[in-house]
Amino acid sequence: MTDFEELGIWMQRNEDNLFHSNIDYDQLDKGITLFDLSEFEKAYKKSQTKLLFGKTILLGADLYEVDAVESQTMIEEIKEELNKRIEKHNQAINKIDFSEPWVFYVYFVHEGITVSYAAYNSRYEGMERSEDAFARIEADVLEIYDEKKIKEIRLEISRKADEDLKEATTLILSDTEFHKCTNHGLRMKYIKQLLIEHPGFRDKIKNAGYFKPSMYADDVWRMYKESLK
Repeated sequence: MTDFEELGIWMQRNEDNLFHSNIDYDQLDKGITLFDLSEFEKAYKKSQTKLLFGKTILLGADLYEVDAVESQTMIEEIKEELNKRIEKHNQAINKIDFSEPWVFYVYFVHEGITVSYAAYNSRYEGMERSEDAFARIEADVLEIYDEKKIKEIRLEISRKADEDLKEATTLILSDTEFHKCTNHGLRMKYIKQLLIEHPGFRDKIKNAGYFKPSMYADDVWRMYKESLK
């Protein structure tokens, strides 16, 4: 029998004198902590205190679940692998019955001093809290993707982004209205209208690494000027 199970039975046996409470941890820490149930029971009887208090703490799945990664700057392939493993981790967590307490506390107050004993549920031993679980998952995934692999992925992403943007670039380069946009202000106005007419171009421009569509328009203008030489 574990200490946790033993204390649970003892609390049931003494339930007539036991009052469930919500004592502050600081008060428990400032008192005397006994590390054996038999010692606590002996102290309780010797004190001739009639009031016995208990505290039960439950944990929730939220302490162990890991949030999905939503970073817009992370390589998509790595993000997908992370989220796949996070989902598997969370599915395992959601199968756990958290209705069983994490810890039992019993205590009494003798001459102004709190005397307590606690027993922890071994079922929760070794379970990783959210932050630790994410750190492990992240380390495992990044082990797969060495520097060379990450470079290859970035190059492939860049190539695909350029390919996706080709339609917009070809359209702009062939547009005589764009040829008249000889300064940055005119090109800003042009690209704004273009995105109204072709809203799908916005994400393609962003995925190609342009934080502002006007930066892309300036790059296309340089291409146009080069083509005239």
